[in-house]
This record gives sequence, structure tokens and C-alpha cells, in this order.
Amino acid sequence: MDDSDNWNIPLFGSDGHLRKLEDIEDEIICLAVEFYAGRLAEVSRRLRIGRSTLYRKLERHDDLSRRRIHGGHRSFESLHGYSSSDKQRPFH
Repeated sequence: MDDSDNWNIPLFGSDGHLRKLEDIEDEIICLAVEFYAGRLAEVSRRLRIGRSTLYRKLERHDDLSRRRIHGGHRSFESLHGYSSSDKQRPFH
């Protein structure tokens, strides 16, 4: 089995209908951040979006994660290996 088989993102939900574009986009961005080991400049280059756009989308994802995971105690940063002192931290 090829490693790329582990990176599939479903287009259809469990109800058989297409998923919302925003949800698919969030998964693609998270996958890219993981694949490129948190190198956000590389992620923005590969996805062909500006870094400020990427940061805004990561903040949106972070906001959603806070609401969904443990009542808001874990953020995108903690889930994806960022620390509050990380100089490449996308949110200031």
C-alpha cells in the first residue's frame, strides 16, 4: 500500500451527500500543515494562498477546534504541535 492512501479526504459525508467546502478545506489545510511539518510558508506556497489567508483560515479552524474538543481547552496549536513561544506561531 502506498503512503498516499493514508491522506485521502472524503468528499461525501456519511449521509451520502457532498460535504461542505469549508469542512473539506479545513481538512486539506490540516493535512498540509502536518505533511509540511508546520512550515506555514511552504504550506501557503503549495496551496497557492497568501500567508495571511492561511493564518486566517487556521484561526477559524482553531476557533472551531476550541468549541468541539474538551469544551474548548485544546486549541489547534496544542493539537498540531505549536507552543505559545513558537516564533513561527501564526497567531499573534
